[in-house]
Amino acid sequence: MKIVLVLIFLCGVWSRNVPLNIFDIWLKISSPYNEDCSAKANVPTDYTNDFILSASLPDELKFKMFLVCMYEKLEFFLKDGEFDKKAIMEKASYMTDELTTNCINKAIKEQDRLNKSYIVALCITDGLAV
Repeated sequence: MKIVLVLIFLCGVWSRNVPLNIFDIWLKISSPYNEDCSAKANVPTDYTNDFILSASLPDELKFKMFLVCMYEKLEFFLKDGEFDKKAIMEKASYMTDELTTNCINKAIKEQDRLNKSYIVALCITDGLAV
């Protein structure tokens, strides 16, 4: 019984979430594209919300496809395929200069847009989760 209680406690301590005010901003900027990107990634329209809110992003092709679509629609990519720091910070007001730079730099060597998008998303959710 003691082991079960300890495990329940530890799960509660270790679970982190993106703050609701930040998640609300994400929903506001992403909602115009959610239906289209969900269709392109072949996922339900509410598929990604729980993952983003819980800061627990699945390493799945369909999730990565959704991210790429969303980042393209939000114009977060430069013409050369790298992330546009200025565009990210203008549209996602919760992003700090430090977090944006750090996350872009983590993905800078990745050539595959799917993996690059996933690396940035992981970094952002990790940096914002409390």
